[in-house]
Amino acid sequence: MLVGDLDAAPDTPEVAQVTKHLDDTWLAAGQGAGHTHDALDPQVRIDYVLASPGIDAHRARVSAPGHPITCL
Repeated sequence: MLVGDLDAAPDTPEVAQVTKHLDDTWLAAGQGAGHTHDALDPQVRIDYVLASPGIDAHRARVSAPGHPITCL
């Protein structure tokens, strides 16, 4: 698993490189856009919980404006 603030939107080349090898749990288990930045008016998702193939995410949520993402 890789968890962190990648400072990049899902459609950027750097995130595409990482998601070639790890699954974006938000796509599997999140609802809505999952925007995490900026804290006052989130407009883009830059924080990720990425998992190795074979690890199933059942729920993903933004727990507060800013950066926190929770994945179960």
